[in-house]
Amino acid sequence: MNSVKPILISKPKQPISKLLKTFFIIIHIVYGHDYGFVKYKSTRHKFIIKLSTAVFSASLATVLLILISKETEELQNVIWFSSYVFMNYAYIIMLLIIPERNTFYILQEHLRSIDSEINADTSSYFLDLKILLLLIITIADKIITTIVYCWFFGPCINNIFTQILFMIPCSSLDMPIIVYYFLFHATYMRLITMRKFINDRKFKPKQMQIIYKSLHDTVENIKNAFDPLIIFTLLTSVPNIMIIIYIAIKDTKEGKKNVSAFINEAMIASLIMAKIFAPAIGASSLSTEVAKIKVVLHDMLLLEEDETKIQDIKRFISYIEARPFKFRVLKVIHLDATFPVAVLNLCVTYLIVILQLTHIY
Repeated sequence: MNSVKPILISKPKQPISKLLKTFFIIIHIVYGHDYGFVKYKSTRHKFIIKLSTAVFSASLATVLLILISKETEELQNVIWFSSYVFMNYAYIIMLLIIPERNTFYILQEHLRSIDSEINADTSSYFLDLKILLLLIITIADKIITTIVYCWFFGPCINNIFTQILFMIPCSSLDMPIIVYYFLFHATYMRLITMRKFINDRKFKPKQMQIIYKSLHDTVENIKNAFDPLIIFTLLTSVPNIMIIIYIAIKDTKEGKKNVSAFINEAMIASLIMAKIFAPAIGASSLSTEVAKIKVVLHDMLLLEEDETKIQDIKRFISYIEARPFKFRVLKVIHLDATFPVAVLNLCVTYLIVILQLTHIY
C-alpha cells in the first residue's frame, strides 16, 4: 500500500508537554537520536543540525573505538564493546534520515488532534509520564547492569573515563524499540476512547470514519519509517540472545559458571526478549480493540432506524474490515501474537544446531 500523508483533522487543544520536549531534545544532544522534537527554522537549518549530529556522533564513536582498542585486554571484549558503538551509530543515521513528517513528534501532534475531535483528555492517558519513566528506567538499567557485570563477573574497560564514555552508546540502544512500542500503545489508548465515544451513540459515522482513517494513515506511515530500525534490532538482538544462552550452557557444562553469573545472564537474555517482543504485543492489541469497535457498530445496527445512518455505519464497518490495524514489518514479519513464538522457534532451532556442531552434548 502506498504511503498516504495524513493531515491534522483539527488543531490540538492540548500541546505536547514541555517536559517531554525537553527530555527528547536532551536525548538528541547526548545520544544523537533524532525523534523530531528539535524544530528547524528552515531547510538549511535542518541540514546543518542533522549534519552536525552525524559528524559529532561519528567523531565520538571514532574516539571511543580507539580508546576501547587501547584499554581493553582481550580481543573478544574489544569486539563486544565496539559492537555497541557501531550499533548506536547505525541507529543515529537511520533516525536522521527519517522524513520530518514521519517522526515520533508528528505522531504526538496527530494523536492530540484526534483527542480534540473525540473530546478526550490527553493527560488522562499519562503517556508522557509512561514514556519518560520507561526511558529513564531503561537507561538506568543498562548502566547498573554494566557496572554489576564489570564489577563481579567479567573484565571491562580499564580506564574509568572510557567506561563512562562507553555508557553513552550502551545505554541508548533500547530507545528506538521503546519509542516503536509507544507508537502502538498510544494508538491503543485512542482506539479505546473511540470505542467509548461510539458507544455513547452521539457520533457521526462519516466523521468517525475520517478520524479512523487519519489515525490509521498516521500510524502506518510512522511505523513504515521505523521498520528499518526494528529489522536492525532483530538482526542484532536475536544472535545476542543465542550467544548468551550458548555461552551459559557451555560454561555450565564445563563447570565454569556459578549460580549468580548464570542468573545475571538469564536476566539479560530475558530483558532482550522482552524488548523485542513488546512492539508485537502492543501491535496485536490494536486489532483486538478494532474488533471490539466492530461489535459495537454491529450492535448499533440492531437499534438504529434511520436508513441513512445505517448505510453510513455499514460503510464504516466495511472500511474497518479493509484496514483492521494489522501490520507487518517490511511486509514480511507479522506484528502480532505469533511474532514471539516465531522468534523463540528460530532461536531454539539454531541453538540446537550449534550445540550439535560444537559437540557440547
